[in-house]
Amino acid sequence: ADVWMHLTARGIRRLSRHHVRLSHPEAIEPLRRISVVCTEQETLFSSHNARLYRAFVGHRMVTISDDVEQAPGLSQLIRMAALNADNSAKSAAVLDCLSKLGIKKEDLLFDMPRIGELAATEQNISVHLAGDQTLILVSGHWRSVLPLCSKGNAEEITTAATVMEAEGLQVVIVAYRLADTAPSIYTAEALAHHLTCAGLLGLSAPMRDSIRE
Repeated sequence: ADVWMHLTARGIRRLSRHHVRLSHPEAIEPLRRISVVCTEQETLFSSHNARLYRAFVGHRMVTISDDVEQAPGLSQLIRMAALNADNSAKSAAVLDCLSKLGIKKEDLLFDMPRIGELAATEQNISVHLAGDQTLILVSGHWRSVLPLCSKGNAEEITTAATVMEAEGLQVVIVAYRLADTAPSIYTAEALAHHLTCAGLLGLSAPMRDSIRE
């Protein structure tokens, strides 16, 4: 009995250090026997006030600071993500990082206007004019977009994404494809294929308020 009381007390101390409040104190009894809890990131974390914390680009893991020019390809990755941005809180984190480059999304769209878009179930797809070619951008959860990429080291990208997730980050992949002509069919199958992985973005987000209660 003394052992169980000790374990329960230790569990309560651990919960208090993380500012976790229990609505039902009787839950402490079964919780003391739990060592690992598995859940989806979306269940634990809110997308509000998210910020870009890490990136994987050019075979390198980069911690994003105010100097976003620090790694080759990082600013280009952020530009692509900004062109593909929607009205989500995750996109707001990308646009905030873009502002540190002194660039506005409107300026990017002026150079590469959006001529079409498709909000698929697991991907955000946008189509842009890029000179005499068409640029198709795809972003989303890395597990759903990576299988659509034919260029890029899938094993290396998977390892990097797994490392980010182990740090509690939400991992978004940005991929693209250049085409000679504008698409005539706007479906996920017609647009999102034979992509090149531009890189990964790791977003840090606060824990949902409901999880603390």
